[in-house]
Amino acid sequence: MNAASTENDPSDLSISDIYHSLLSRLWVVVICFLTIILLAIGYLNIATPLFESTATVQVETREARLYTAGTDDQQEQDLRGQEILNTIVQNLQRITLYEKVIARPDIGGDKQFLPEASSDTEHLTPQQEAMMLDRYIKVSLRRGTRLIDVTVLHPVPVMAQKIAAAVVEEYLNETSSNQIGTSEHAGTFLMQQLDGVKTNLQKAEDSLQLYQDAILLRDRVRDQSKVIDDLKQRYRDKHPKMIQANNLLADLLRDFDASINSIRQKSTAEQAYWTQGDAEATTLSDQDRILNEIKMVEARQNVLTRDKDTQTALFENITRQMRDAAVNKESAPTEVILVEPSQLPLAPSKPRKLLILALATVLGVVFGTAAAMSIHFMDSSLRTVDDTERTLGLPVLCVTPDIGNKAYVKSRISSSAGKAGADNKSIEVLRDPGSMASESIRNLRATLALIGKEDQRKTILFTSALPSEGKTFTVSNYAVSLAQQGLKTLLIDADLRRPAVHTRFQLPNNGPGLVEHVVNDLALKEVVHCDFVPNLDILLAGGRCPNPAEFLASEAFADAIKLAVKTYDRVIVDSAPVNSVSDTLLILPYIQSVCLVLHAAKTPRRAIKRAIYSLKMANVRPVGVVMNKMPRRRGLGQDNYYYYYQASDKYGEVYGKGK
Repeated sequence: MNAASTENDPSDLSISDIYHSLLSRLWVVVICFLTIILLAIGYLNIATPLFESTATVQVETREARLYTAGTDDQQEQDLRGQEILNTIVQNLQRITLYEKVIARPDIGGDKQFLPEASSDTEHLTPQQEAMMLDRYIKVSLRRGTRLIDVTVLHPVPVMAQKIAAAVVEEYLNETSSNQIGTSEHAGTFLMQQLDGVKTNLQKAEDSLQLYQDAILLRDRVRDQSKVIDDLKQRYRDKHPKMIQANNLLADLLRDFDASINSIRQKSTAEQAYWTQGDAEATTLSDQDRILNEIKMVEARQNVLTRDKDTQTALFENITRQMRDAAVNKESAPTEVILVEPSQLPLAPSKPRKLLILALATVLGVVFGTAAAMSIHFMDSSLRTVDDTERTLGLPVLCVTPDIGNKAYVKSRISSSAGKAGADNKSIEVLRDPGSMASESIRNLRATLALIGKEDQRKTILFTSALPSEGKTFTVSNYAVSLAQQGLKTLLIDADLRRPAVHTRFQLPNNGPGLVEHVVNDLALKEVVHCDFVPNLDILLAGGRCPNPAEFLASEAFADAIKLAVKTYDRVIVDSAPVNSVSDTLLILPYIQSVCLVLHAAKTPRRAIKRAIYSLKMANVRPVGVVMNKMPRRRGLGQDNYYYYYQASDKYGEVYGKGK
């Protein structure tokens, strides 16, 4: 049997298995669900509410067609119109336009303009303020229309309205001054615009060219940092390769710092950008300062690249318009009209509380389910009869349900009132003969009765891999069920280290028992308890045994077992766990049948396999396995291995009256 067959295979899961796995680990789902919900609520409490205000403009174009519009002409005009719309969208996102907005007294003069930098606005340049303003503004073209929305998200509702209105107004002021009525004026205007765009584009390209060496050095620094991270997995810091790599990184950082100083000396425009970081750099180490410069280079590159792209788009558009003006001299300029002014928002639009809570609910359930199923797949215990038989290669003799639930015990006691006295409440087959546990014990009795010949199944030993598997519960109830069948039965508690049979039968363990019977050669009738159930004698462990292993390996103990076999029809032995001590292995030569008890859904597979291997090394193969304390399933997919007659049935009434 390969190892893969002993693990939980997701392909073997049924809907019933998933249902009961989630039901048994509902606490995991609840914890994950509550955790994510609390995180979502915490985020909603600390998140800054943002108010949204939108101003909408409409783009109108009037074109005189000199030729009959065919299919190709129509497609060309549609493309030209889309390019115009995209150009206007780009224009509405220009940093230079935002600088004009900031220069307005009602915007830049308001302390609430930039809440995150309200205390440092005096140290910021207009360009820096415009870049910060860009994070609040979103310009979008409505699909299939000529409407452009300028949306502003701001923590202050009044400022959201003012900024949206100011962006549109400044753009309209720019475009209104450039309106011309003739194609000649349009050509002159476009030429002027083209020169300005060329100048701006050249400035952007020159600025980017200044940063080429710094960008290349930045990339080399990052690559070298990754190389050092890889070397750290194999070498120590003092290894020659590590020293060489660190020296190379230091040289690259110095070269990068030198390139930044060169940029400052070559360009006065860039000098203003780098001056802002000098105050912060004085408190940093040289390496941290250079790393901060790398971040500033990346930010500056993004701004310059964006400005270059904008100027490039403008340059291409103006060039195309100039060609169109030469062909169609009667074309009218593009007009942008404000169709919907910005409104004062009355309620915050972000964060969206209902959406966040809904997503948190879904994520909580999903992550909780995933966590519960992960625990299920990491569980190495045996949970079903099929899995147990397939894994261990042994038949399952019976499945005993978990009766530890107080509500279940209480309900069963109330349903079986008058059946048993106060002295037998700890023995399930006496306390409630109609319960599932009692029926399982009778199944065990019937199964063992079919194994071998009559004279080959007189001595049966019950053991387990680990302590607290329910071995004593099984052996006690099984012995009582044999006595109820009319077989003269002797139950021996051979677990001399932790005897427990006396607790199950509520008997004192301070009198003579197995130890006194073997050591002091007391008669069997002097040490057994025979007043609990007819046909059942109980031989407790007795006094303390200093050397249990030597005691169980002695010939006197062997003679005691032989005497018991001659005296009784069945001899049932409760022994110590196999993996804990060697006591059980010493008893095996005198036993005909061995039953292995395991705690269902708890005992690890490795522990059970180790116990079977130990028994195999002693040339003993267990006759089967008793799955004890099986979790009770209810509702969908109830385990088919459980069946019993309810007290309300006619069969339950027979048990209630006494069979």
